[in-house]
Amino acid sequence: MKYLYIVLAALLLPSFTYAQTNHYKAQVIKSNGETLTGYIDYSGWANNPKTIKFKSSNDAAPVKFTSKDLRSFEIYDKERYCSYAGNISTDRTRTAKLSDFLDTSSRKDTVFLREIFKGGTASLFTYTDTIKKRYFLVEGTAVPVELIFRRHYSDEKTKVVVYDDYKKQLNTMASKKGLLSVDFTNMLEKASYNEGDLIKLFKIINQNDAVAAQQIQRQTSSWWYIGAGIDRTVTTFGPLGYRLLNYSSTGYSPRIHGGFETAINPNVQRWIFRAELALSYTKPRFNIPPSQGIVNVDGFDQYMATVTPSLIWNVYNADKMKFFIGAGVSLNFTKYSNIQSKYLPEELWGNFPFTTGVVLNKKLEVALTVTPQVSSAYGVSYYQNQTSTLGIRYRLTKPGR
Repeated sequence: MKYLYIVLAALLLPSFTYAQTNHYKAQVIKSNGETLTGYIDYSGWANNPKTIKFKSSNDAAPVKFTSKDLRSFEIYDKERYCSYAGNISTDRTRTAKLSDFLDTSSRKDTVFLREIFKGGTASLFTYTDTIKKRYFLVEGTAVPVELIFRRHYSDEKTKVVVYDDYKKQLNTMASKKGLLSVDFTNMLEKASYNEGDLIKLFKIINQNDAVAAQQIQRQTSSWWYIGAGIDRTVTTFGPLGYRLLNYSSTGYSPRIHGGFETAINPNVQRWIFRAELALSYTKPRFNIPPSQGIVNVDGFDQYMATVTPSLIWNVYNADKMKFFIGAGVSLNFTKYSNIQSKYLPEELWGNFPFTTGVVLNKKLEVALTVTPQVSSAYGVSYYQNQTSTLGIRYRLTKPGR
């Protein structure tokens, strides 16, 4: 049965990959002020996009827009971007790439900035490319200004010199608008050049705003789940060196499992990290004729608590249904009872499960998990366990996407 599922998944995988669309409801504002509503092809961007593909309807041909063609665009409930033409710093800030001098280089470019905090007094944007991540300040409806942060090695390369120019920029803006306070000053002194700290500062800047400030939230990134399933376990036993003289026992038993999942990109949820704890058991029994003259083994009851970190790939990744494959590493903590065997498998052992299945309406998962044979020697004998699990998982928190 497992081979049927594996072959089926292999046959369907290419069609899922190529047939899927990633178009989401969106709005674009062109450079001439014209507003268009439709769909944008969005599969998650590690860096700010250079171009986007827009369709006015599901059946329309896609049109490519660059940052020079648009004033802004928004993928509803996901991300907002505006076009910016101006200077962008190009110095490196990652420790492995630092120079040994103060690098103030920049380039003139037209790019899309992603909005992460919107306020009437000041808004916060970010721009990420292969060089680094930068933050931009927008006062009201003014032109974006980059918040400058620089690092470089000292002449002796014994320490890193840091230039927190962005703190001076924010302090000047707050002073100009009469927004300086003890809370703001203390927070600014302790702040680092990251999204979390800067958003806290922008919340204070906008706290007296007539226009409600808004943090541009990304979708739910983590959620808990519970589930259950049926295990089919084939346990094989035999004498070492005589694999033809083996005996097998097939058993069916329930399992319960639970854990949490984290989306690497919350807005897209293409890749999911899963951590799971499962409880299961099997009760293999072997009927060995006495004339064989090997170790007298009848069986045992095996109870397992299994911890499995795994990586899931949503090959087909629509809102209503997702088709996925995944793999992980399991660590099995085992206890035995009703022992009728001279030799037992170890109490701690590992294996490598593979899984495939579907998620319906972001909440209910149905999956088949196959764990290949794991063989171990004990005394003069060996054991092999191979498990196939048909199970369900129910997400207690519904992901935002």
